[in-house]
This record gives sequence, structure tokens and C-alpha cells, in this order.
Amino acid sequence: MNEEGFLGTVNKIIDSKSFGRSKTYGNLLKYLVNCTLKNEVPKEVTIATEIFGKRDFDPSQSTLVRVYVYNLRKKLHNYYQREGRGEELKVTIPKGSYKVQFVENVEDSTLMSERPKIKMNIMIMIFIALLGLSLAYNFYQVLDSQKDKLVNENGIWQNLYQSKLPTMLALGDLFIFYEYDSILNKDRIVRDAGMNSITELDTFILNDERKNIRIEPATYAFLIRNSATWIKAFSQIFYSLEKDFIIRGMSRYNPKELQENDIIVAGMVKTLGIFRAYFRNSQIGYRYPDTFVLKKDNTSVELAPSGDPNEYHTDYAIIAKFPGPNNNTIYLLGGLWDTGASLSVKYFTDKTAIEKLENALQEKYGYLPTYFEVLFEVNGLDRMEIGTEIIHLNELDASIDVWDVTGID
Repeated sequence: MNEEGFLGTVNKIIDSKSFGRSKTYGNLLKYLVNCTLKNEVPKEVTIATEIFGKRDFDPSQSTLVRVYVYNLRKKLHNYYQREGRGEELKVTIPKGSYKVQFVENVEDSTLMSERPKIKMNIMIMIFIALLGLSLAYNFYQVLDSQKDKLVNENGIWQNLYQSKLPTMLALGDLFIFYEYDSILNKDRIVRDAGMNSITELDTFILNDERKNIRIEPATYAFLIRNSATWIKAFSQIFYSLEKDFIIRGMSRYNPKELQENDIIVAGMVKTLGIFRAYFRNSQIGYRYPDTFVLKKDNTSVELAPSGDPNEYHTDYAIIAKFPGPNNNTIYLLGGLWDTGASLSVKYFTDKTAIEKLENALQEKYGYLPTYFEVLFEVNGLDRMEIGTEIIHLNELDASIDVWDVTGID
């Protein structure tokens, strides 16, 4: 087949019902095919620039291209399971590559070449078998589509699903610093659980009486152990919604990004930087480093973790959804210890837990509030949640203003 024939095949796919008539996916497929016909294999950065207009694209920070190519493979698969079943040529994009391949549709071409030789009773048997397989396949597709729908698009994820803004996942990371010992001539990397900002480090240096120690902040930070699990959970949901997202460590977070993105901020509360300003206007107060203060009915109740985090213990967690400063949305998922932090992420990424949270809010208010805060008591073992109770639900006013961030590091 010549170049014109290849492009005709591509246009037929793009115009099909299975492909979904998506202009973006159509442009992406045409671009990859044209590169292949020129014997070129485009890089991820080039695709982001040419198709999505991302001039400062960083593949280490964004999954945009991979998400779209992953879904493009699914669209091609759906096409050849339906309208394209009888075609002799199949368009594929092998995993791990952006080079398009045109391969012979072996099963369909073989079946067509042998069809005149098949007797009527054999044809009927094949038809019945294919009908059964088709029904089974369609039934599986229904179940699979329900399985792939990881969140309710009209639930607590609604703002993120409908928003045109990019989404940023900001993870609370652990502040570290360097010490140089001039007597021992050794460098040390230090993690102090009570120190989580440059300001706190400066205070420590002013009060440090050791003359032989020179202290400097590190150029990087540590993520807690469960962060990898959180990223995986968020990635699965964003893939299912065909949405892109950016990942930031809080130590690299630029406050200017507050107005440019919808933001999910997750981690131990003491590591959440400027987002700790939220607690100033909430019924849930926060006292550094690990105490919530629940303010209700003119009383205040202090809630702090207890026990050994490596053994049986009690922690507290919060989920809050509130408006950002530029018609964007902020989701705060935090715990006093990492057990609570993981629990808050679970109630935002696990389908069963999300349904439980949404049902609790609807039962109290008769509807799902746009903005809300929820406080959990969490029982844990070895930093993992083993039991949870919702102890506070509160609808937030849409006019809530949390962006007076003076003094928050």
C-alpha cells in the first residue's frame, strides 16, 4: 500500500464511532503516522510541543504524552474489535514506542480467504461460536468499563474531572540538611523530625553552640515511604479519566503555581508548607508539629497521635476541599503521622472508601457539598491503617479565604 493508502486508512479510523471522533487523538495519530512514513521516531518532548503546545514540557514531571498514547492504543484496539474487524491492514503502536506499525490483520484475512470453501453447516457453527464469543466479549467490555471507572465523575472528583486547568499533586516531603564536622572531617545528612523548613533551620543554627559544625540546607528532600503508593493510586485514577497531572515535592513548590493549577496536596500536615494556612479559618485547628484542635460548640478538643507508629497506635487525618484563589480547587489530604496521611489519600482514591465518604456527607446534608472538611480517627499498626472512624463533618462556605499565608513556611 502506498502513502496515500496509509493515510486513507488512518482517516477511516479517525472518522469511526469506536475512535470517538476526538480531534486531539486524531491529530496525534496523524502526526505519529506521518513521522513513521518519514522514517522518524518522535521524542516525547517533540510530541508535547507539536500536538499539545507544551513549550516547556518535562517528561519527568508530566505524564501527558504517555496518557494520550496509552489511550490511543485502546482506541485502535476498540476499532479493530468493531468496525475494522474485516480489514486486511491493522494500524498499531507497540508499547514502549511512538512508531506506528502497519501489520497484516492475519486472523481476518485468513478467514476471508477460506470462506468460499466452508460448507453451510460449518459456517453456521462458526457463526454461533462467533456470536457467543461476541456476547461474551461485549459482556466483558461492560464489566471492564465499569471496573475502569475508578471514581464517580459527579462526586468529590467532579471539579477535577470538569476543570480545564492542569492538576498538580504536591507531596509533603521531609526537610533535611548537611552538617560538616571540621574535627572529624566528615559530612552528615541530617533529618530532624522537628525541623521542616529553612526558617526552622535558621533558628536552629542561631542556637547551635557547636563550634566545629558548619550547617547548610540540602538541595533536595526525602519523601516518606508511602508516597510511592499514593502516586500509583492517583496515576490509576488520572489514567482512567484521561487527565494529566504534575507531581511536585513541597520543597520545590512555587507559591506562584497556586493560581495556575487545581492542586491536590498530600502528606503529614507538618510538611505541607503554605497549605497549613487552611487551618486558620477551619473548625479544625492545627498546632505544630502534631496536634489537631477541634473547635465546636464553643469548646476545643485537642487530638494528638498516641502509641508507637511502628506498633499499635492512633492517628488523625483530614480531607478538605476548598476554593483556590483563582477559581481553582484545592484538595488537602493530610495526617498528623504518615498513617493518617495514607488514610486521607485512601479516602480520595479508593472507590469503596470514596463512596463511604460521599454517603456520609449526603446523609448529613441531603446533598454532596461542593466544599467540605472531614476529620478521621485512625487506628494503625506498623504505620498502616487497620480501622477508621469519621469524627467530624463540616460544609465549608464557598467564600472561605485561607490565603493569608504570613508566617507559614
